[in-house]
Amino acid sequence: MFGSELREYNGQHYQIAEIEKAVLDYLYFNSKISDEESFEGMRFNAAQFREKANIDKFNLYLNAFDNKALVKRAKKFLTYIQHA
Repeated sequence: MFGSELREYNGQHYQIAEIEKAVLDYLYFNSKISDEESFEGMRFNAAQFREKANIDKFNLYLNAFDNKALVKRAKKFLTYIQHA
């Protein structure tokens, strides 16, 4: 398991996914999302993603999936985010 942080709230500890891993997991499990129209339907806040996400980390996590179809979708997603 990778791409998460241990957090504490009210004395309870839990794992929460980092933004990069959460987006990749979403794209992995939703393989039909693969074009600009479907990215728009996700209603991402592109400016916030660009501000908070680390693209180097995103690509590192993407390589860990070792999934060519996901790589293709993720690259399209990044292009969409850059121009949104």
